[in-house]
Parts: sequence; structure tokens; C-alpha cells
Amino acid sequence: MTLLVLDKVGVRGLVAAIREMAVLLGQMGGAAQQPTAGQRTSHPVLGQLIKRFEAINRTLEQADGASLTKAQLRSIARNFAAIAQAVEKEAAHR
Repeated sequence: MTLLVLDKVGVRGLVAAIREMAVLLGQMGGAAQQPTAGQRTSHPVLGQLIKRFEAINRTLEQADGASLTKAQLRSIARNFAAIAQAVEKEAAHR
């Protein structure tokens, strides 16, 4: 059962917002200090975030054309919830 049908205008807006976020994150990463010998190259939270975004991407790749099923939407929601939880946990440690 198809639950959400994506229209071109809505998708373009979402794509633009995600691209802008990617550019901003890239700028932040470029400003970060280069790791010294023996130092980890990535914060553990980044690994968690990457894993969750990759899972969302796999779900979107499985979508049928311009629509998402209830199960696909739930999967995406669970991954975004996990992203939020990881970011909130990191913020609490600062």
C-alpha cells in the first residue's frame, strides 16, 4: 500500500535543503584540525550518523518510483530518530 507520493516541487525543495546541509557540513569538516599520528580520524558519533543515513538511502533506493510505503516511511523515521538520539546524547556530553 502506497502511503506517501512525492511530488516534484516537494522533492526539489527537500533535495535543495539536504544539499545545503551537505555543503555546510563539508565546510565545517574542512575547518577541522587534521589528526595527528595515532589520533582517530573520525568521531564515533559521525560513524553512527553515516550508518543511519546510509540505511535511509537504501530504503529510498528500494522505493517504487515516487512513492513510499508505510514500512519504508517507518524505517526512515526510525533512522532519523536514531540520528536525533545520537546528536542529543553527544550534546549532553558537552
